Amino acid sequence: MTEKKDSIVTEEFEIEFDPKFTKFRLEEAENTFKKFDRNNQGFISIKQFKIAMLVLGFKVSYEEIISLISSISEDLENVSHKTFLSAINKTITKIDINEEGEKIFKLFDLNQTEKITFNDLKKVAEQSDIQIKDEEAQHMIYVATNGMDDEVTYEQFFDLLQKMGII
Repeated sequence: MTEKKDSIVTEEFEIEFDPKFTKFRLEEAENTFKKFDRNNQGFISIKQFKIAMLVLGFKVSYEEIISLISSISEDLENVSHKTFLSAINKTITKIDINEEGEKIFKLFDLNQTEKITFNDLKKVAEQSDIQIKDEEAQHMIYVATNGMDDEVTYEQFFDLLQKMGII
């Protein structure tokens, strides 16, 4: 697999990806497909596709899935790797990245102060069973604020998510 700006080329196909389909999201989608394609046949079922969409954070009804898949492929029983990535790409184009950024920010802004503090970061890490040293948490805040503050604003957080390729 090689990368070009806004597209990915494999031996089998080329898809023009929406700029919101970041490298992070692509890796996440690829890993999810591989988990469901246990026999390495290059296909998953519609039922597996619906579950994969949930795993990737997309809440879509069965009717929406049928509509989405049928807009890409005639085969409604087996979702190929290409169809899977194309469907994820189509779904991502509908995402409002500002809305996604706000949702993520709110997960960290525990006290609803519109800022993420050191304590917020440590608490979210603890709740997620992630071991994080105080120095690491301080460094994250330092990087997000360019060393200018000890609290992270939404704008700083959003910029960091974009730089990391998460949104």
